[in-house]
Amino acid sequence: MSVSVAAALALAGDGYSIFPLVPGGKLPANNDGFLSATQDEERIRQWWRRRPLPNVGVSTGVGGLVVLDVDHKDGRDGPASLRHLEERFGVLPLTRIVRTPSGGEHMYFLGGDGIRCSSDTLAVGIDIRGVGGYVVGPGSSIGDRVYELEGSPQEAMLPDTWRDALLLASRNRDAVPDPGERIPKEQRNDKLFHVYARSLNDLSLTEEEIRDCLRIIEHARCEPDPSETEADREKEIAKIARSAASREGRGIVIHGEGDTAHIALIAQPPTVWPEMGEQAYHGLAGDVVRAISPQSEADPVAILVHLLVGFGNLIGRNAHFVVESDWHYTNLFTVAVGETAKGRKGTSWGRVRRLLEAVDPQWTADRVMGGLSSGEGLIKAVCDDLEKHSAKGESAVVPGVKDKRLTVYEAEFSSVLKQCAREQNILSAVIRQAWDTGHLHNMTIDGRKATDAHVSIIGHVTKAELLRQITETDAASGFGNRILWYCVRRSQMLPRGGAGSDVSQWVQPLRAVVANARGAGQVGMTEAAWERWDSVYTELSTSPPGLLGSMIGRAESQTRRLAMLYALLDNAKLVDVVHLDAALAVWDYCADSARYIFGKRLGDPTADSILDALQRSSQGLTREQIRSDVLGRHKSSAEVDRALDVLLTQRLASGETVATGGRPAEVWKAT
Repeated sequence: MSVSVAAALALAGDGYSIFPLVPGGKLPANNDGFLSATQDEERIRQWWRRRPLPNVGVSTGVGGLVVLDVDHKDGRDGPASLRHLEERFGVLPLTRIVRTPSGGEHMYFLGGDGIRCSSDTLAVGIDIRGVGGYVVGPGSSIGDRVYELEGSPQEAMLPDTWRDALLLASRNRDAVPDPGERIPKEQRNDKLFHVYARSLNDLSLTEEEIRDCLRIIEHARCEPDPSETEADREKEIAKIARSAASREGRGIVIHGEGDTAHIALIAQPPTVWPEMGEQAYHGLAGDVVRAISPQSEADPVAILVHLLVGFGNLIGRNAHFVVESDWHYTNLFTVAVGETAKGRKGTSWGRVRRLLEAVDPQWTADRVMGGLSSGEGLIKAVCDDLEKHSAKGESAVVPGVKDKRLTVYEAEFSSVLKQCAREQNILSAVIRQAWDTGHLHNMTIDGRKATDAHVSIIGHVTKAELLRQITETDAASGFGNRILWYCVRRSQMLPRGGAGSDVSQWVQPLRAVVANARGAGQVGMTEAAWERWDSVYTELSTSPPGLLGSMIGRAESQTRRLAMLYALLDNAKLVDVVHLDAALAVWDYCADSARYIFGKRLGDPTADSILDALQRSSQGLTREQIRSDVLGRHKSSAEVDRALDVLLTQRLASGETVATGGRPAEVWKAT
């Protein structure tokens, strides 16, 4: 027995952020574990579609959720420890409890903001699961034993005495203070710094946020020193906060005032690395990836995508599907995006290229090239015959390129983006033509053109380079959504280099499917595949706002092209459900990659610069600060107004007028 998708969605509906665990186990089933936890229904449905009935993990720390794991095995008498703690800190209220297969309990509480994970620091047999952790959720199973829900259906609030104890215990302090303990005035600065300020710094709060927290703690827990003025105490608190401050804040909310004031931490959701669904490794493509991956540092995702692109170009311009009056072929544009230059992007292409070279040596020798710098150059690489006429009326034919297949390999795709940004460079327009119709042309005097060109693109770039260039080109509104952007990283460390994988067994099967695919003609879909397509079409057709929406705006066409490739690799004449599901897995990965890469960027240089600055400023910025400090007075007031209107419309920032003692100021903050 494991958790059904309905049970998983019910947990999310109750406010839990969840993620899949391996069936029958406690380990995450995805690469990012609790970092990928979500309450998003469609994301959860995707996970449960990708694997058979996994267990479910509940991410702790989110929304102040803290779980006491009371263990009762291997000599760890958690129940006895709990009774002793209740004598010290008060009896815990009735709350939601999950009985574990080992006879222990998971006790769920709210109000545990900032409490981290620890084991046995509070008492033997009691583990704390808070920020940065997870527990196995109800309904999950280990063998035939189930995590069963009992007790109250709702979580109770953690009592204040327990909250203080858990907060310090979760930071591995030697002793948990008694409830209501007052800090002597001579120990104030030492304890405020070593116990509280450092803990707040661990949570990545800003200096100002640490100072606000310390004010509350000092008021609530420190004995007053009659010899100090309020200004003296404020000066000391500011000094402690400055010493402990971190540059990256998570944000806080302070509830109440004076004696009732308390702190709630708001953790920014982590940026989640995408996860490729197992369906993507269907058929021959999956077999090849599994053969190469164990002996390579390359990301299996990159090996898969490079194989799909290479195969789609190698078979040429014949297999296609039709949407209204548009014909779509098997050429893809893809760019692998790594966090650094060490993502082994080139390694993955090298492995695939050697395999395809064994299948079609002529293609790799003549029809794979780089140097994509101008639209005219791209046209020339696949151009038609050109008839020229002299002033004397004589004519001559300049031979064109007979083989219209072309795979452009750009290890430094940032250079392509730079070229697209140049005035009068038609590269972006010609790239769009290559994806849309295969008919390339320009308005220059030489009259060069290309018909039925079959152009594919493989690009590599780091995330930093991409983000530097993307808002300075027309990529977002031009060819950006014709590219499958996907994240890659080194899969493993092989200090002595991976051994050459023996993929010779796949050469003959690939030759066979290539031969069949070259004469495939129009590729349709089975009725079952059409029904599956109907169920996902609305979602694929809906794009988010901003730069992200611009970059994933061709989901339907990209998915259909991918599905056609999977069908052709199966020697199938029709796309079936298994091919469509494989394509959807790849598309989901690319869409999630785009979210990881582009986030809330708008593709508007001025607006993005302002938004970055607002997100770094907890106090907000005045309009004058934005113009002078952020934009260096290089933008007019009208341009600043326009950019702020964009942020306001997208609900990414808001402004308010505040009193300053003089002329009121308009202060803007990120929302």
